[in-house]
Amino acid sequence: FAAILLAPILLTLGQDAAPPAPAPKPPPLKVIALVGGIVHTMVSSGAEVAPAQVATVLLQGDRILAVGPSIEIPADAARVDVTGKHVIPGLIDAMVNHDADHDRLYVTAGVTLVRDVGNELARILMDRDKGGKSGARVHGPGPAIYSCGAVLDGAPPSTTSAVVLDTPEKAEENLSRLFALDLDFLSFHAGLSEPVWRKVIQIGHEGKLQVWGPKLPGVDAAKIAASGQDGLYHLEAFLPEDKGWTDVTLDDLKPGIEAFTGKHPNDKTAKTIAVTPTLAVFAKRLIDPPKVPPELAYLSPIYVQSWIADAGMRGKLMIEDKNFLANGLRVVDVQGK
Repeated sequence: FAAILLAPILLTLGQDAAPPAPAPKPPPLKVIALVGGIVHTMVSSGAEVAPAQVATVLLQGDRILAVGPSIEIPADAARVDVTGKHVIPGLIDAMVNHDADHDRLYVTAGVTLVRDVGNELARILMDRDKGGKSGARVHGPGPAIYSCGAVLDGAPPSTTSAVVLDTPEKAEENLSRLFALDLDFLSFHAGLSEPVWRKVIQIGHEGKLQVWGPKLPGVDAAKIAASGQDGLYHLEAFLPEDKGWTDVTLDDLKPGIEAFTGKHPNDKTAKTIAVTPTLAVFAKRLIDPPKVPPELAYLSPIYVQSWIADAGMRGKLMIEDKNFLANGLRVVDVQGK
């Protein structure tokens, strides 16, 4: 009691209070050595990618310390023998609508980063856990999330979780609120009007954010290239207006492609755009789905039922549409080229 009562008196007399003891430093994270694996660094040197080789990978926490065939392994490192296995950088799924129910499936397939292109806003912000505030990304195995928050769309929206922007003024008002959420980029659906689309690109770039989305109806490749849009979903922007994927040729696609590359003889301005081509969306529909694929063990019952229903529809199409496989193979071939 004396000490407690005297403390205020000593302070008023000008005595220095003892500084608080420094918090103990956490012990350093253990170094892990992956030994004996065939390592694909994917590091490029000019036009060539470094060849795969048997090498050691040193890890500490969420950082790679060193990679090489003859690096020195610390004596206290934990060794993990991966002889005969291939070691690759984490894969990126560039177009998802994230659901934590898929987390185990992602990491089992080697996906360590997903780019969420639109979601229910409150849930994806919690799941993304930017800055580690909610702890959502450490509760179980799951990829890191790069997210636009909610997708932007016109009226009526294609999803109830979209932010509806039906006028340029509404875009200005609502995007300023979204910026406060520290988003990673902006993403839109095809329901935006052209004036709103242009306003979204302008405001996004003013806020140092990339703007991604599909081709809008009535907006051709030249307009998209001139707009400054940073990325495209799918390859539809390269299609001529009067063609579909089952009848288009590579020559038909050239003008649309050249609009983004500055290779047209009458246009010397270099224009580039990134593309998430979603080739797998078409390719997977050509595969007759197995009755009980092992992946279903990783998913909850609602997704299992959804997958089974989709597989049933695909199987039915393969039987009823005699041109289904031939047309699908042609689409996959021309899109791949």
